[in-house]
Amino acid sequence: MPQEKRVEYYAHSVERKPKIRWQTLEEHLHSVGDLAADFADAFSARNHGKVAGQLHDLGKYTQEFQARLEGIPLPITQPNNSLVSCMARTIS
Repeated sequence: MPQEKRVEYYAHSVERKPKIRWQTLEEHLHSVGDLAADFADAFSARNHGKVAGQLHDLGKYTQEFQARLEGIPLPITQPNNSLVSCMARTIS
């Protein structure tokens, strides 16, 4: 069975640098999750902080946002309603 090519998503671009130097979205979300967990630990909410940090930029998993990182000014659409519903149920 042929192996599928993995699509790489990015959180940030670096001007005049190749994509290999850009921060991946996966790396960014894990790093922010760890940082948020450390801050939230001060009020006994480490796990909540980690999850919030990992979810904070999920909207960057869109072709529109990725195009913007490439310098293509596509309009960014509203968040996916199913994602918003899922998050609302999780928070309440």
